[in-house]
Amino acid sequence: SFGPGSRTLSEVRADGRGLTLVADLLAFAREQYPDALTDGLVLSNPFAMLYQEGQERFLVTDGATGHVLAVGLDGAIDVHSRVEGHYVVTGIASDPAGTVHVASFSPLPHAEGAGAILQLDADGRATPVAEGLTMPIDLAFDRTGRMLVLEFAGGSADDPYGGAPGRVLRLSRSESGWSAPEILIDGLEHPTALAVLDDGGILVSVRGAFSEPGSGEVVRVQG
Repeated sequence: SFGPGSRTLSEVRADGRGLTLVADLLAFAREQYPDALTDGLVLSNPFAMLYQEGQERFLVTDGATGHVLAVGLDGAIDVHSRVEGHYVVTGIASDPAGTVHVASFSPLPHAEGAGAILQLDADGRATPVAEGLTMPIDLAFDRTGRMLVLEFAGGSADDPYGGAPGRVLRLSRSESGWSAPEILIDGLEHPTALAVLDDGGILVSVRGAFSEPGSGEVVRVQG
């Protein structure tokens, strides 16, 4: 959709009535990629954002370009990272030390094991730290620094968004990087977002796509 408010960063007004535009991501994409207008390509598909305290900006993943954008509260937009070879970037999170990580859904047809988690340094360089994942759509870190990865679906040759249900994986740091993922939660129907609570509980949104309108839920997993 290219309707009003699409592909923008907006602030909820103090009275809760409406939004105030902060930055127009679609306008930025049109300036950056004018040829895409004639080729019929998707210019911008912002997915997730992470606020960086002290820098007064959000890092926003753009699944259409494989870029991570730096969007200031003053509306300024810059390309923070170009995630080469890992298009369709989705989730973004920082670990307890403040290091930023992003999820790569992988290009179509989102083959099994083609997804990855990448670490971004301060200059925006992206380094894969966990590979062999399938459609990772979000990630989070618990208080001990373990990484939780949400896989959207298992995929199949006939239907990249079908096949096995989604799941939550957990990875722990090891001397050589990150351990092999263990399955923490399975059987999730098209999950799209993940959050770790202070008490150790996990929130997951399910049926966020390819589902009947009004069927979406946020479920809590404890223990």
